[in-house]
Amino acid sequence: MTQESTTGAGRMGEQPLPVFIDAGEIVRLLRMRCNEWGGQGAFAAAAGLSETLVSLVLSGKQKPGPKVARALGFRKKCVFVPLQQTKHGA
Repeated sequence: MTQESTTGAGRMGEQPLPVFIDAGEIVRLLRMRCNEWGGQGAFAAAAGLSETLVSLVLSGKQKPGPKVARALGFRKKCVFVPLQQTKHGA
């Protein structure tokens, strides 16, 4: 889930990056970068990742971790949000 607030604009002409994105969005960005680089192997080599890791994440067999997040310009961080309270506060 993408949070609506964003950081300041990046490089000239780029859209500002969201403050928080979910794992699905990281996978979408990974797929996009692989396409831009001409394939999983080319992106993996350029980003310092193994092609196996990139493949596992893209196929959904492994969740994106800190290495993948960093290669895409993010960092993985655990976030806790409050539970929706009922009428009785439970």
